[in-house]
Amino acid sequence: FEIPNVNRFVPPIALNLPNGEFDITKNEYVFALGSQITGEAFHFSIKRKSTGAILFDTAIGGFFYADKFMSLSSLLPSKNIYGLGENMHLSFRHNLDFMTWPTFGRDQPPSYGNEDGSKNLNLYGSHPFYECVENDGNTHGVFLFSASALDYQLLPYPGITFRTISGMLDFYVFLGPNPEDVVGQYTALIGRPTLVPYWSLGFQLSKYGYENIETMKQAVERTLDNGIPLDVQFLDIDHMENQTDFTISPEFDGIKDFIAETKATGLRWIPILDPAIDTERMNYSVHSAALEANIYFTWPNSSYVSEGTDYYDDYERLGNKSVMLGYVWPLGKAAFPNFLDEAAQQWWYDEIQKWKRESIDFDGLWIDMNEPANFDTNKIRPWNWQAQRPNEPDWNLHCPINEWDDPPYVTMAALWTSCGDEDNATLCSRRMSDKTLCMFAVHGDGDNILRHYDSHNLYGWAQSPITKRAAEDATGSRSLVISRSTFPSSGKYAGHWLGDNASIWPDMHRSIIGMLEFNLFGIPYVGADICGFFLNATEPLCNRWMQLGAFYPFSRNHNTYEGRPIPQDPGYWPDTVGVSSQRALKIRYRFLPYIYTLFYEAHIKGSTVVRPLFHEFPRDRRALTIDTQFLLGSAFLVSPILEEDAISREIYLPDELWYDFHSYKFEQLTGTDITVVPLDNFTIPLHLRGGYIFPVQEYFGNNTQHTRQQPLGLVITVGRERTAFGSLYWDNGDSLDPIGTEAYQLIEFEFSEDMIIGSVIHRDITGSVLEGLMIESVEIWGYEFEVSDVIVNGESNNFTIEGPGEIEFLQISGLSIDPKEDFTIVLTHHN
Repeated sequence: FEIPNVNRFVPPIALNLPNGEFDITKNEYVFALGSQITGEAFHFSIKRKSTGAILFDTAIGGFFYADKFMSLSSLLPSKNIYGLGENMHLSFRHNLDFMTWPTFGRDQPPSYGNEDGSKNLNLYGSHPFYECVENDGNTHGVFLFSASALDYQLLPYPGITFRTISGMLDFYVFLGPNPEDVVGQYTALIGRPTLVPYWSLGFQLSKYGYENIETMKQAVERTLDNGIPLDVQFLDIDHMENQTDFTISPEFDGIKDFIAETKATGLRWIPILDPAIDTERMNYSVHSAALEANIYFTWPNSSYVSEGTDYYDDYERLGNKSVMLGYVWPLGKAAFPNFLDEAAQQWWYDEIQKWKRESIDFDGLWIDMNEPANFDTNKIRPWNWQAQRPNEPDWNLHCPINEWDDPPYVTMAALWTSCGDEDNATLCSRRMSDKTLCMFAVHGDGDNILRHYDSHNLYGWAQSPITKRAAEDATGSRSLVISRSTFPSSGKYAGHWLGDNASIWPDMHRSIIGMLEFNLFGIPYVGADICGFFLNATEPLCNRWMQLGAFYPFSRNHNTYEGRPIPQDPGYWPDTVGVSSQRALKIRYRFLPYIYTLFYEAHIKGSTVVRPLFHEFPRDRRALTIDTQFLLGSAFLVSPILEEDAISREIYLPDELWYDFHSYKFEQLTGTDITVVPLDNFTIPLHLRGGYIFPVQEYFGNNTQHTRQQPLGLVITVGRERTAFGSLYWDNGDSLDPIGTEAYQLIEFEFSEDMIIGSVIHRDITGSVLEGLMIESVEIWGYEFEVSDVIVNGESNNFTIEGPGEIEFLQISGLSIDPKEDFTIVLTHHN
């Protein structure tokens, strides 16, 4: 349904559409058009063939299609709707009481100044995808493939309305029928998540506001001295000279030597890069090369840089180029590269290579402010202008009134912009360009002009693949990119953190919701700033948050300097937060082989790493509303304490066999809410699901470089059928494309009756990734028999056997089983 003579922007993302012809009689859905009579309302429906459930039916509200406005509404088969974003939702299952949310990348903190969650704001990325659990437990998903600014409104009928101001209404429907199937089908279309390096699963430390290199060293030393694992140290913009990319502040003189010293012990380093490039810094080759390559966004014509305007001097200074300038962190006015341009990608790649060679021996890269952010567009001055340039007249990026910045339909993404006297400002308009570039900014020429109005939501996505390629070529190994702004398929290249949260108790809960949503979006490597970014973290808050954050896929403690007289790294409170961090993180490190295997499965199958209970129990009505607990994979249940002064909490255990992690005992009550009381304030409630086998390694040293060298073990939780299953994926941790080069080992484990079987499903072609590693121990939870002998591959040896005793817990050590080969373990016992 194309409007004649109107070009529609389609995101330049290669979707993995199936090829070949299809037998329409084998479809699992029924598609029907409504009236096809001219003048009557257009509508269509999609139903699940097996049940007749309506998956999508536009008869509820018709269809409106104009140049800069499109609207489509649909009935929904149930009220169990999840996903859509990026927003700060107060519950994982959506509120359908006519709630309207925008999706448009914006430099918008999730809750700071909005602690009650009353504002329906868009955050950093755009993900127009939702998952719906039908009333019978079948699940489907819907994806609107559009990079446009849009609103979605949730209706109590139940129903949903999409309103968008450009692009196309290009929908994809995924029929599941299980929740994990839906995510797998969605990521098969947009691209599977990247396989992150093993070291990226370790604990990470960061701060915006290290005063100098000594302050940072103290934080690293505090962490290690208190026995807290540490795999990655971040460098925020304070390590730069005047917050300028690819520079080093004099306050961080000696950083190269400190990085070299710590990398020898296994610590990895991730510095930050922002897209805003300083155009006023003298002898700054980064800008000179960008200007020569002509890669910046520009004004659409020279009338905006004519003599007598605010921009004329900059026009001459920039070689008579109409570069659109803004102001962000650098001291100078900033220009913004267009990463959809191949020349910009090459420039970015070259600068990263040079930086690695000459300045920072990094292992991964952190790309921030890439919505792109610009401070206080259309206001009198940026918020930081007077502090940085006190003797200069006010200046800012102002967007003239035009059809792109002020479209006929203004989405909720447009923010109120103040005008007039800044000290006595009035609210005068809502504009799309607030906090970012003018929507009519362009790049290119002739028939290849790209307007920011169409491509805005793709900015962070476009920056991610070239950043990942540059990082991996520079390091020669698998790297990690963390991006603030994301779009469907960003997970192929990058992970995500949930933005500038606050040190408040509600943000702990909201972080779980954010993690669950980004796993639906195909970005499983995700986490929040542990203990909060803004405001002051209290000791009790940070104590509980470190317990939770130990089980984020991306586990990083990060905060800002503003208004914060004390640090918040966990070693700062050694007797409380330090103890909690030690305990929780050592559990995490022990189960890293299991978590790494989950990332392999996400990379191959598109499955989630962090998942809601209903993904495993879609027909459990109670599980549909749970968002204060989450699963790592199918079987590792995390139930953090989320309330101040709480010494216990109520958790829900679906009707399954669950073992308390700390006592090894199975819970007597399941399928209901139970109250759990942690051992003390330093302990997080955890449960393991019966019927699973978890590969583990005992924690040793202070990071994954040391832990990876420890013997392997198996934790077996006996299920109701007295069986258990599991797997282990293993490679060297940071090799490039281990799947494509077949440089990995995949083993499946099975426990049945009194036998454990290990079967090699894929053998490492190099023969080296498991070299020297043996399976030394086995724990069996829920095993009640006294074992008289253990026979490994037909031979009995002097293995150490402990248990089961009063608790049905059996431990066998001293096994020395080679995981490169198939094996069997047979247990004999007295009847």
